[in-house]
Amino acid sequence: MTILGTAAENWIQRWRHLRLRCLFGVTAPRDCKIGRHVTVSGRLSLGRKVTIQDGAQLNGNISVGSNSVICRQVEMSGNIALGDNCVVGSFTILSTAPTAKLEVGIDTYINSYTVIGAMEAVSIGNHCIFAAFVSITDATHGIDDLSIATKHAAIAAKPITIGDNVWLGSGVIVMMGSHIGNDAVVGARSLVRGDLPDRSVSFGTPAKVHRVRQ
Repeated sequence: MTILGTAAENWIQRWRHLRLRCLFGVTAPRDCKIGRHVTVSGRLSLGRKVTIQDGAQLNGNISVGSNSVICRQVEMSGNIALGDNCVVGSFTILSTAPTAKLEVGIDTYINSYTVIGAMEAVSIGNHCIFAAFVSITDATHGIDDLSIATKHAAIAAKPITIGDNVWLGSGVIVMMGSHIGNDAVVGARSLVRGDLPDRSVSFGTPAKVHRVRQ
C-alpha cells in the first residue's frame, strides 16, 4: 500500500471508530479494524487487533477476544463471549435467549453460513474447526399437543458442550443436550444427538463412532 493509501485507510478507520463511539457508545482499541455499515446495540467489548468486516450486526452483551475476525454480514445477538484468535465466517448467525449464554474458546474457526442458537447454554472449546453450514441448537419446540401450533408450543432446552480441538464437517447438525468430547471429528452432514467420546471419529444420522483417534 502506498503512503497515500495508508493515510487514507488510517483516516477511514478513525472516522469509523468515531462513528462507533458517537452512535453506539463503543470505544474500540485503536488497532481494531472496523468495516462499513457495522451496527451495535447493547454492550460490546473488543480486544486488541479485532477486525469487524462490512455489515456485521452485534446486539447484546458481546465480548470479542484479541486478534479475532468477525466477517461480512455476521449477526451476533444475546450473551456471547468469543475468545482470542477466533474467526466467525461470513453470513453466520450466533444468538442466545436473554438469559442464555454462548461461549467460544480461543483459536476456534466457525465457517460461513453457520447457525448457533442457545436458549440455555452452548459451550465450544479451544482450537475447534467448524466447516460451513453447521447448525447447533440447544432447544426444541414441543410437538405432543396438537391443539397448540408448533411454533407456539413450549420450548425445551438442554445445554450443549463441545470440547477442544473438535472438527465438525460441512452441514453437521448438533441437537440439544449433546456432548462432543475433546479431539473428536464429526463427518459432513451428520446428526449429533447425545454423547460422542474424546478422540472419536463419527458420522451418520444419527452420528455413530466408527473409530477412535490414537
